[in-house]
Amino acid sequence: MGSQVYDDLRRVIRGEILQRVSLKDHTTYKIGGEAQLFVSPIDLEDLRSLNAYLVAKNLRHFVLGGGANLLVSDSGFQGVIVHLKTFNDISFNGSTVTAGAGLVLDKFIVACLRRNLGGLERL
Repeated sequence: MGSQVYDDLRRVIRGEILQRVSLKDHTTYKIGGEAQLFVSPIDLEDLRSLNAYLVAKNLRHFVLGGGANLLVSDSGFQGVIVHLKTFNDISFNGSTVTAGAGLVLDKFIVACLRRNLGGLERL
């Protein structure tokens, strides 16, 4: 995977595309090596386009949400990390909570506790 994939991705999505990103900066345990490519789609349309490209090209990839409870090898990840940092919305409808995959767990818990929603104690 080289500059051609990077160039292709620039045409496919509008989000951020970075090379050789330290994954320890994106996990709660703060360990791990570099990702070959680190891509952050900006919205659902971007994510769909990115997914279609990755599947069509049969590229190794991993979807990263908030990075909680994730152990990353010191040798890193040879492929594309799809970071869902912009998918961090949270909404409430009574006792039903809908949260984006990129929402940091601590923010999710605090938002629920502020609305007196229990059951998250073990988290």
